[in-house]
Amino acid sequence: SMTAWNSKYKIALLRRAHSMNREAQSAFLKLLEEPKGDALFFLLTEYPDMLFETIRSRAQEFKFYSFSQMQIPGDVTREFQKLQRADLHMRFSYAKNLSDEPECIDDVLRQWISVLRKALHEAARKDSERALPLSRSVSTMQEIQFLLRTTNVGVFAGLLYIW
Repeated sequence: SMTAWNSKYKIALLRRAHSMNREAQSAFLKLLEEPKGDALFFLLTEYPDMLFETIRSRAQEFKFYSFSQMQIPGDVTREFQKLQRADLHMRFSYAKNLSDEPECIDDVLRQWISVLRKALHEAARKDSERALPLSRSVSTMQEIQFLLRTTNVGVFAGLLYIW
C-alpha cells in the first residue's frame, strides 16, 4: 500500500542502501521521480559513493558518527547489585533518599538500564534462562523511566514498582 496507515507520511528505511544492484537502484530512482503519496525514504549506507549520482542528488545527507560505548562507573554497578540483594527496608530507604533528589533519578535509571542491558547481552550469549527475566527487568525500568518523564508519578512510587 502506498498510503500511510496513521499519519500524513509513509516512511521507508533502507539499510545498507549501497548493496542495491544497478537494477534495484534504477527501480528506486523511478520511485523517487514518480512518488505516489507523501513518502520519506531513509537510505542508510556506509558507502554513499556506491549509489547512483542521480539518487544522491535527490537526497539530503546526514552524517552519523559512532561513539565509543558508554562506560558505566563500577560504583553504579556495585550499588545496583547491592540493592538487588538488599532487604525491603534498605530499598525503601534508598527510594526515599533518591526521591529527595528528583533531578538525579533519570540519570540513575539510565545507568541502571545500562547495567541491565550489559547483563542481558552477556546472558543472551551464555545462559538463555537468565536472559528472559533480565529482558523483563529492562522493559520495566524503561517503562518507569518513561512514566517518570511524562506523568506526575512520584519518584518514590516509581522506584518501589521496580522492587
